[in-house]
Amino acid sequence: PEFVEETSAMLLSAYPWFGLSIYGHLGDGNLHFNFVSPEDPGATYRNEEGIREILYSQVNKFEGSISAEHGIGMLKLDHNYQFKDPLEIEMMRKIKNAFDPKGIMNPGKLLKTE
Repeated sequence: PEFVEETSAMLLSAYPWFGLSIYGHLGDGNLHFNFVSPEDPGATYRNEEGIREILYSQVNKFEGSISAEHGIGMLKLDHNYQFKDPLEIEMMRKIKNAFDPKGIMNPGKLLKTE
């Protein structure tokens, strides 16, 4: 509850023009933050990086994860490196290499290709 209250207040302070809808999965603690601006549907996309910065910084502060059930993907790839411990990234790389030594399964979706 503290995460939701604090993060919502920060987001609405920075972007008072949008409506905030939060929903998730009670069983595993995943939350989805949706941002809507009825007057200007494109406003969320134009402010996407600022929104992500606030949201992901808060997720990091509360020791959460930005991946949820859909994984990291290309949109969150750089943020994954920004907020994950380098050792964690290295462990992820070693596990991926063990199962996918040729790097053919979803290249560039979880880890940057070298």
